[in-house]
Amino acid sequence: MGGLVPTWVPKWGGRRIPPFAATLPATIADLFFTALMVHWAFGAFRLGGADGFPYTEGWDVLAMTVSGLFTLWGPLLLALTFAYHRRRRPR
Repeated sequence: MGGLVPTWVPKWGGRRIPPFAATLPATIADLFFTALMVHWAFGAFRLGGADGFPYTEGWDVLAMTVSGLFTLWGPLLLALTFAYHRRRRPR
């Protein structure tokens, strides 16, 4: 059964972990990764005067593809954090 502090932890053992203790740090990290996604988009598509990737044309496409997949991490984690919050919130 998840959501409980292990019994060997002094003073807290066996208590329920409040969902807020998991969702707050997760949301902060998710927003950080989403900000990285926005920063990546400005650089990759040369928006706002950004220089873009410092590679030749063929390597530029490879760099955008590989690093572009990483940028999905923030929004996907936000969705998972929201689903966890909805599942674990008190009713």
